[in-house]
Amino acid sequence: MISPRLLRKPVTIFPQLTQCRIRVAEGTPLQYIVPFENSTFPVYDFSMASESGFHHWEQAVTREVMGLVDAPLFHFYIFRLGESEGGILLKTHHLISD
Repeated sequence: MISPRLLRKPVTIFPQLTQCRIRVAEGTPLQYIVPFENSTFPVYDFSMASESGFHHWEQAVTREVMGLVDAPLFHFYIFRLGESEGGILLKTHHLISD
């Protein structure tokens, strides 16, 4: 069985990295580092959905434009596809992943 609790464990380490806490201020170009804060990440359960329903959600999430000004430059999506299948979708802005 896929345990959302275990999937959250690696997800909690990533935001502690300094480069993942970069923000961009509005107006004058300025990057700054925000203090680390514990975050919770929701679990999306697709165990009752069709495969095409999951893929539709995945495409919608990855195509959604990420905010840049005073916003996180990454998002985690923990998902379940069934009792023994699931994963983590990590979406990052190119400022921290290039």
